[in-house]
Amino acid sequence: MSKKTARVAVIGAGVSGLTARRILRSAGAAVDTFDKGRGPGGRISRRREGEYQFDHGTQYFTATSAEFTALVKRWQEQSVVVPWRPRIGTLQDGRWTEKHGGPERYVGVPAMNEPARALAGEVDGKINYQCRIESLQHAPQSGWTLGDDSGVQHEGYDWVVISTPPAQVLPMLKLPSPVRPILGGAVIDPCWAVMAVFDPALEIEWDAAFVQKGPLSWAARNGSKPGRPDHDAWVLHATAEWSRRFVENDKEWVAEQLVAAFFDALARQPQSPSWRAAHRWRYARPRTQLPDGYWWDPAVGLGLCGDWCIGGRVESAFSSARLLCEQIIARISA
Repeated sequence: MSKKTARVAVIGAGVSGLTARRILRSAGAAVDTFDKGRGPGGRISRRREGEYQFDHGTQYFTATSAEFTALVKRWQEQSVVVPWRPRIGTLQDGRWTEKHGGPERYVGVPAMNEPARALAGEVDGKINYQCRIESLQHAPQSGWTLGDDSGVQHEGYDWVVISTPPAQVLPMLKLPSPVRPILGGAVIDPCWAVMAVFDPALEIEWDAAFVQKGPLSWAARNGSKPGRPDHDAWVLHATAEWSRRFVENDKEWVAEQLVAAFFDALARQPQSPSWRAAHRWRYARPRTQLPDGYWWDPAVGLGLCGDWCIGGRVESAFSSARLLCEQIIARISA
């Protein structure tokens, strides 16, 4: 008698959710994926405004583990990832100091979300975009039922893998669970991002900087990345502290403040951008981690993964999903 095929619902189509989908589908599970966004990627994303383009979330990623390095190599062979070798350094009080060495930095091409698109296309299985899951209920006989924001009930799942931020998970759970204290104890800082285009272009001889003082933590010329349009388009990220303090402020005010902070860091007279906008990443920088890099409850078939579980990087998202899925596959194969 053949084994029943395990049915798995994955919530979230960022790197972690898509990695879980690929691993579990490759192991023979039937996987449905749900994401509130319009496409794959999460913070590995791009913003397009007419002819302008910005990597306004993840700026680049590195690879250290053998497993993730092998995946990045495959992405390179598929021409969706290339190295980015910017003139990078630190910036304080108008002084930019070059940083030498360090790990290879990678970016998606022609935009940062291309690796996520590649992951999404590796296996079959439905990805339900623009579908926000609002409730999760479990019954011993019928398994998991997911309720979405349009009132549809998605029923009969043996496992649910959740890769979204903890604060978004708690309202979904409609049953007591030992995961509630873990979710409630997770701390993830926001990050305000500003996108700005300058015409005429700023006379800056470097490409990226870790800002050492003031509201900003990062500034990068988006056009310095391979495959991007040749505009003087900049991405500015605020510090965690500044983003926490002003997390609910108006976007236009944030854009004005952070562009001004950019010129303060450059120690030069401000120049008005020809276009600017701000984007709030409400859950961007984890301050806490899980001991195992994931969480699961095999008794009910519930698992959590994501970069927030293990360190906040793209590789963290991949590794958390891989570690969780190893446990799930061992359980459903037993």
